[in-house]
Amino acid sequence: TLPGLPMFAHGQIEGLSEKYGMEYKRAYYDEFKDDYLIDRHEKEIFPLMKKRYLFSQVENFELYDFIDPNGICNENVFAFTNKSGIEFSLVIYNNSYSEAIGSINLSCERAFGEEGKTSSTTIDKTLGINSDFGYYYIFRDHIQNLEFIKSGAELSSSGFSFHLTGYQRKVLLEFKEVFDFDGRFKILHDQLNGRGVFSIERSLIEMNLAPLHNSLINLFTSIKFSRLLLSLEINNEDNIEIPDIEEEILRIGRDFE
Repeated sequence: TLPGLPMFAHGQIEGLSEKYGMEYKRAYYDEFKDDYLIDRHEKEIFPLMKKRYLFSQVENFELYDFIDPNGICNENVFAFTNKSGIEFSLVIYNNSYSEAIGSINLSCERAFGEEGKTSSTTIDKTLGINSDFGYYYIFRDHIQNLEFIKSGAELSSSGFSFHLTGYQRKVLLEFKEVFDFDGRFKILHDQLNGRGVFSIERSLIEMNLAPLHNSLINLFTSIKFSRLLLSLEINNEDNIEIPDIEEEILRIGRDFE
């Protein structure tokens, strides 16, 4: 995901230990391929290779300091963004066994022009974040295959916060801006509280249907419904009174029309 040309050595994908160059006509070690490593390449690396246009150039490349809660830069963490057209990427990697907690906001100084001048920017400007009220941003972590939602105001004021375990990495892609017309995105944002989900769109649907689910759960766990099931199990000759739940079902239906 860094600018430049990626290269794979012979046997690297298969996890082979033998190192040999192009002049070798054959392998000399009798080794078995690592299916787990190959599977990880297919799921994590190869899809990114198809998006090399998003990582290969330096014109929009920005490197960031990872600042811990004490205001100290953690040199073990590499964080950078890149851009191609309207697509953005954010990559962060903890190159250490120790966990890393902190945030990225201000980019490192970079030179421009012939006079050796330098400049820096903030990540909200790099990613085109709108800090106005009601703007939210949805993005996907390629490694976890989960979607996240953050408010534009939060990203503009404090950047991206991360809690990384040893050698953990994140590749954030598919940034999408949405405006919260009716407050649904704010409610979901607050409910998730930074957690990722398989689909933000699906989570919105589930959130909207939650009152219906709760009403049905209350109905099916009520004493009246239990009596209905009991009456169906008892011989009708015993003249057991069958409770009427039609009104309850109609009420639930009216609430969601």
